[in-house]
Amino acid sequence: PLSFSSSSSNCTHLTTLDASYVFGVAYTPNDTLVYVSIDTQVLVYNLSATNFSLFSTPIITYNSNRSAVASPQTVFNPRKIASDCNGGIWVVDEGFKRVLHFPRNQVTADIVLGQIDFSTTKQGYSDHQFKYVTGITLDSKCSVMFVSDESRVLRFRGPFLNGMSAEGVLGFDRFSVNQNDNSTSPGDTSSFRQIFAVRFEDFHDGTGRLYVVDQLNDRVVS
Repeated sequence: PLSFSSSSSNCTHLTTLDASYVFGVAYTPNDTLVYVSIDTQVLVYNLSATNFSLFSTPIITYNSNRSAVASPQTVFNPRKIASDCNGGIWVVDEGFKRVLHFPRNQVTADIVLGQIDFSTTKQGYSDHQFKYVTGITLDSKCSVMFVSDESRVLRFRGPFLNGMSAEGVLGFDRFSVNQNDNSTSPGDTSSFRQIFAVRFEDFHDGTGRLYVVDQLNDRVVS
């Protein structure tokens, strides 16, 4: 269980979360919603609630149904999450090899990436499929998305549509490639071994930088 406490009146007092793993936390700036992905669920909490405690009863729960078929209402092994500019949420659904978008306050996804529809669960290394999807991040305008998939990063540019293809790939020189062919030598920053997470940061001059957690190489590359 995860627990926090603080003696400061300016800090939120948190209790315990009944979960084996916490994979991600996301929020929308100037908003009141906090998203928490755990090993079986994605939980949504309201910061404006009276006597708010983060791990109290969530206002929305996206359940992980391990025995169900893929649908717009289920997630299977949720991992990293990212909020969009409209208060919605993107969820990495590793079990069904896809990324789902849920509009604000909705429990039915309206966009799926990595699959052609909400019921398909195929996997692959093409420009529109995932093999072992792990992380997600967006730029500040929510117009460009980076998704980490095993040892590569795919870049998608909005408007985001069901089953759309990525416009670029990082870690390989082409989309269709066997990830087992990848190897990384000392000093090589163009390829990765099992990406754990990605993060994009915007700068005031209009540029930005992508950070990649290259897990098996024990490093962060930008």
